[in-house]
Amino acid sequence: MRNKYASRREKTLSLEAQIKDMEAKIGRMEEENANKNRLLEERSKMLAKYVEQRNSAEAKLNHTEEEYASTMSRLTESLEKCEKVGRLNMSLNEHKRYQRLYMAKLIATGVSSQAVAW
Repeated sequence: MRNKYASRREKTLSLEAQIKDMEAKIGRMEEENANKNRLLEERSKMLAKYVEQRNSAEAKLNHTEEEYASTMSRLTESLEKCEKVGRLNMSLNEHKRYQRLYMAKLIATGVSSQAVAW
């Protein structure tokens, strides 16, 4: 009977030891899971921050592109106006040249300089 009791006692102690080991393993696993969850939360926050920064950068880029397009449009208009003024200036200079030649011809033909001025 003592052997039977000792054998049961050993089995009970063995099972209790296994239960304690399993409880310790479960505790470590729960701690690991808590650490993993904390890391996942941190990474999730970082990802949200990066997404926000990317969206902000995209908005700035779009605004800059719009400003660039507007500036290019104004520069193109200014260039066209400058070209038009240049053409008008060339026409005016050509007109003045022909006017001077005409006045010189009139003076050469004997018309008084006072009459030419009028």
